[in-house]
Amino acid sequence: MIVGRNIYDNHPQDGTVIAKATVDEVNEFRELHAEHIAILRLSDIQLKLDPESIQTCLSQFKEHELKIMDFWSRVHLRLRVPYTWDLCIDIVTGDIFVKNENWPYYDSVEPES
Repeated sequence: MIVGRNIYDNHPQDGTVIAKATVDEVNEFRELHAEHIAILRLSDIQLKLDPESIQTCLSQFKEHELKIMDFWSRVHLRLRVPYTWDLCIDIVTGDIFVKNENWPYYDSVEPES
């Protein structure tokens, strides 16, 4: 009999620091994050590209996403937490924290005026 477990049963609240990143992890995250921001800024610019340039960009974006997945897989494996937990690294302090956009201070209830 296979007994399953829910990976969200012990999910920490968003903003919870769960570990410290290594210096190498902070440096690699900084590089990946800078590349990610550059791609976002590039996508904001409405360029008209020929089909060959689109294929080149697509392969570069795919390569970037694979690097991000590889990086986070290694971090999740080291911390022994599920990959579905969205983690982030503070590049100043090196803290690794949970970031799933379920902030405890964002309620779905509108404040009364």
